[in-house]
Amino acid sequence: MRPLLQKGFTLIEVFVALTVFGVMALSTELMQSVPRPVRVELGDAPVPALQSSFGSEFALQLTHGGWPNPAGVPRSTMQRTAYRIEDGELIRYHWNVLDRTVNNTPLATVMLEDVESLTFRFLQPPDEWTDQWPPLSGQGGPNTSLPRAVEIVLTLADEGEINRLVEVSQ
Repeated sequence: MRPLLQKGFTLIEVFVALTVFGVMALSTELMQSVPRPVRVELGDAPVPALQSSFGSEFALQLTHGGWPNPAGVPRSTMQRTAYRIEDGELIRYHWNVLDRTVNNTPLATVMLEDVESLTFRFLQPPDEWTDQWPPLSGQGGPNTSLPRAVEIVLTLADEGEINRLVEVSQ
């Protein structure tokens, strides 16, 4: 009698694949960043094209290109996305319009579970790192400025710290 061969993935393999997918999705959006600030619901001043600061609603917000439009719907191919951790889950938000009104609510997608922390560092000219964007020093320029690169540090309960350095398109 031949033993049964089991096919499929172990839970660990699935978890590692999901982790890689989550980091790659964030990396792709950073590589496709565009210098397009957005207007928010009731704000007069535009929000920077890329924003990450302590105490803000999201760990990272950015405008990026590459939003597919296969149906040819009259809309932009740019998209505004944001990331934050809620109850140990990394959640990606996106809006269907860049300049929002009070009626535009974001769509949320859970990217990863068991996330302990998500931090960023931004490389600004001339080769100086800062923990928030736009930088406090004002060297980053107006709301349309982008960093040269972003370091993503994702800490997972089971896997530990995962670092990724992403060059941002200019």
